[in-house]
Amino acid sequence: MKLILNYFFIIVLLTLLGCGPSAEEKNQQKAQALSEQIPGTWQITYMSVKIDSYQSVGKDSLFEAREETWENQFQVKPFRMFFDKDKKYHQTFRGRDNSLISEYYGIWKIKGDTLTLTQSDQTLEYKIELENGQIFMTSLMDWDGDQVEDDTYYAKQRLISKRSVE
Repeated sequence: MKLILNYFFIIVLLTLLGCGPSAEEKNQQKAQALSEQIPGTWQITYMSVKIDSYQSVGKDSLFEAREETWENQFQVKPFRMFFDKDKKYHQTFRGRDNSLISEYYGIWKIKGDTLTLTQSDQTLEYKIELENGQIFMTSLMDWDGDQVEDDTYYAKQRLISKRSVE
């Protein structure tokens, strides 16, 4: 009788464990949580690009930029991105005198932990994490123009407002 009870409890336990959310449901829950946190204005605080050498000839290189040195490196202010709740985004680049240099508009979506930014002429995908008012973005891209998406882009942005500041 004791053996039957043990088997019964094991079967009940396994049944309960199997009733949790599926991997797809977990992805949807994560995407929903990220989609609720991303609206607002974000400003770049750090960026690095690890550039793989072309056809393994030469050395790999690392390009880095920090918020505190951004203006001296690029002669522009750190860029900003505004994500609205309607899945549209607006990215601005401003000169040191706050003049508008360029801006981009597009739509955004999140699936699992991937943020997709679509403009009229390109689509970019980033793996993202949101933590303590910061967004961490990583992607493979063709930074060096060698026609191979083998350069690792990493960026940190901080939330500066829950509304547009542009």
